[in-house]
Amino acid sequence: PVYGSEMADLNEFKKAIRLAIDWTIEHNAVFDFLCHPYCLLVEDPQHETLKMICAIAKAADTRAEIVTMDKIADSIHSTN
Repeated sequence: PVYGSEMADLNEFKKAIRLAIDWTIEHNAVFDFLCHPYCLLVEDPQHETLKMICAIAKAADTRAEIVTMDKIADSIHSTN
């Protein structure tokens, strides 16, 4: 779905994000949520998507965490 257009509603967008995060956790991968702040303001003024992402990460306990891109880069550099 394309977020910020008439092609998807908020529930469809959140479902897509949830599926992507679930896959990411299952495969011990990195999920990078990139979204223009204006799109979130207009399409998700109650911040449902961000709250959902935080809740998923919290429920995943040690299998997921919310970090900066710097931390991800540092972890990649430390393994090489």
